[in-house]
Amino acid sequence: MERYEDYKDSGVEWIGEIPRHWSVKRLQYISEIENSGVWGEDEPFEGAFGIPIPTTAQLSPEGRWNYDGMTIRYLSEEEKDRYLCKVGDVVVVKSSGSATNIITGKCGYINETDDGKFGFSNFLLRVRTTNDFLSRLTYYLLKSNLTRQRIERMVSATTYPNLKVDEYVKSEFPIPPLHEQEQIVAYLDEKTTLIDDLIAKTERKIALLKEKRTALINQAVTKGLDPNVEMKDSGIEWIGEIPRHWVMKQLKHIIKNLDSGTSVNSEDIPVNEPHELGVLKTSCVLGDLFRPELNKRILPNEYNRVKCPVVGNAIIFSRMNTHELVGSNGFVEEDLDNLYLPDRLWITQFFENIDLCVKWLSYVTISRRFRSELSSRSTGTSPSMKNISKDDLLTMIVAFPECAEQEQIVEYLDEQTSIIDTTIATEEKRIELLKEYRQALISEVVTGKVKVASDD
Repeated sequence: MERYEDYKDSGVEWIGEIPRHWSVKRLQYISEIENSGVWGEDEPFEGAFGIPIPTTAQLSPEGRWNYDGMTIRYLSEEEKDRYLCKVGDVVVVKSSGSATNIITGKCGYINETDDGKFGFSNFLLRVRTTNDFLSRLTYYLLKSNLTRQRIERMVSATTYPNLKVDEYVKSEFPIPPLHEQEQIVAYLDEKTTLIDDLIAKTERKIALLKEKRTALINQAVTKGLDPNVEMKDSGIEWIGEIPRHWVMKQLKHIIKNLDSGTSVNSEDIPVNEPHELGVLKTSCVLGDLFRPELNKRILPNEYNRVKCPVVGNAIIFSRMNTHELVGSNGFVEEDLDNLYLPDRLWITQFFENIDLCVKWLSYVTISRRFRSELSSRSTGTSPSMKNISKDDLLTMIVAFPECAEQEQIVEYLDEQTSIIDTTIATEEKRIELLKEYRQALISEVVTGKVKVASDD
């Protein structure tokens, strides 16, 4: 791509050289910063205005807002005017509300669709551009990779990472003339829209592939592989018809016991040496797979408290999670002697005298029908956290073929899901590269490393 004819040192290390006719200014001098978000009241009062307040999770990485589930807070007219977001505002996440800073510094742009639709909370920072500077360019500057790298050094070391606002607003940015700002924004809007469309198209493809994978598993574990086999009514509504020669069994006649570990003090980093011990994270069985790398290193003084190591040819279940994720499980292929279960996970022990292909059972337990039925049995007063008991799980009924047929089903599903998983991984890598290109393009353009503005 074309470069400008002449450059100068910006005087700012992270920016480097900029076109000679550009200037550098701090964020606080090109915008009004509102650091104190709204709290409001839970209940309406006389003269109150109810406005939706989003959480940080309702802002997508692409800067779009999800209106579903926004909390309504009640404000006075004066507060409403102050805290409502308007077209051109840039809203920045200043506190992630979790022990990770992945979303700290994430920002969203308020467009015509969002204008006046919601306010911003105390977890957000509002940037309203002034002084002949385009707000849309402010948004691109704050989204650039260079800003992201600086944010990592502006997060306070607290339990929940917080953006150091005083330092953030002093961030210096390259400032082109107004007519170039307009051309840069138009260019980036066009290019990022094309990239976002490609990402959305790829995401839809991935969703269809995942749906195909789910359908394959559901069909194979409830109907078998022979399309001409004689069927019978299982007598269980959520299972439906099954091959006539299959039998119905409760899991308590297959699973001898469900063992769980214990809660131990640990560091939020995985083990990386054979002599270290780790405790699995609950997330290790999300997504129908067992991922042993999702573990936390146990503190040495806690080694004597661990129990229930990870053994192979078993299934690990999550007994406590959200309504959608409770009961998530994954197949364990081999023993992992230095990894242990926490108290929120179970691992199976099977009766020795039963003809069972454990991996077949794992396909059954990740199937949509099984997971839906198990989820419906979960209990708990909190909408964000549900539990299943051992009885909930062990009284589940499965349609049981002979071991040889179980192995045939596993061989078929391993082959078919492997093909789908490889394609999904390729498409996910494509999305990752597109997002990297998007960020690199923004950074190159807003710092003047490439020229997109005409000389007219």
